[in-house]
Amino acid sequence: MPFSGRIVMDIDRPEGIPEGHPAKAQVEAAGDGAAFVCSDGACSLPVRSVEALLQTIGNA
Repeated sequence: MPFSGRIVMDIDRPEGIPEGHPAKAQVEAAGDGAAFVCSDGACSLPVRSVEALLQTIGNA
């Protein structure tokens, strides 16, 4: 998506995220896999389908 203020990260080693880091809670919420759309210092709830991801991106 053409948003210059956003990035995509693939966290392939979530055990490496230090305790207390904001991403730690997101990794736990993601379970087996999820996307989070973050903008302006806040992130969405876990998104688990392509349709939901496209809708969330469009609303951010």
